[in-house]
Amino acid sequence: MKNIFIIFLGLIILTSCEDFLEEKPKSEMSVDQYFSDPSHAFNAVNKLYRNGIVGFYSTPSAYSGSRIMLGGYMSGLFDNEYKGQEVHVQHCHNLTLDGTNISGYLDGMWDNCYNAISNANTAIKYIPDTEDLTNVEQRKLMAQASFFRALNYYYLVKNFGDVPLILEPYESLDNIYVERDASAAVYSQIISDLQYAVNEGGLDNVSMPDNGFRISKGTALALLADVYLNVSGYPVQDDKYAEAASAARSIISSSNFSLIENGTELSESAYNTIRTSDNEKEYLYSVEYAEGIST
Repeated sequence: MKNIFIIFLGLIILTSCEDFLEEKPKSEMSVDQYFSDPSHAFNAVNKLYRNGIVGFYSTPSAYSGSRIMLGGYMSGLFDNEYKGQEVHVQHCHNLTLDGTNISGYLDGMWDNCYNAISNANTAIKYIPDTEDLTNVEQRKLMAQASFFRALNYYYLVKNFGDVPLILEPYESLDNIYVERDASAAVYSQIISDLQYAVNEGGLDNVSMPDNGFRISKGTALALLADVYLNVSGYPVQDDKYAEAASAARSIISSSNFSLIENGTELSESAYNTIRTSDNEKEYLYSVEYAEGIST
């Protein structure tokens, strides 16, 4: 009887010790801890404003230009006086860039976009289950997360063609090697995400500065119009020109946006206004930048 009591007492002690040793980390959150408070949902979306394609607007050097400029170089929209030194510019102009001669310059762009997409997937999955979010808050947060997932996929499909279409957050090591999906399927998902943001997000159709520098309906509509134009051409060639015109027309007809006009002085030119002013009704999308904070 004494032995049985000792064994029983030992089990109680071991069980108590196990409970005592279970501690949730305080320096970081596990998935089951996250999205338990409305602030978590807002933080998850705030992160998307700093992730992925947003970083491509920063300039690696004063000579090379930012990575977001590659398309402009290729189209001939602008030139670079240092293209003898910055050979990626020359390759863009000559349409000779490939995975070998530009690999160093493109390094990290794929990863950065997919990191942003993964963060957006996490937000989209868990925001609807976050307690104490109002319906309005939930819709706007979901719209912003959907916009950024679409934006990063749009950059990927334009630059790399067929890419893996991943719509769930990675929470295990299962299925980490994913085949590429056809560009048409990627464009279809991009359009679906943007249509959700436009039609169901409850976003105000105003300029980004008038929306507290948050994604507005006008931002999503502008991107949707651009997507429709691109999907209409090669390689997908799905005729969406009418839809592109309709999306653009809804921005114009809202009367909430206006182009900056030239003033009488050179300092008041539209160019100088854009260069020096943060708050204008022409701005559909803004990337925050302040000299001295970061590159």
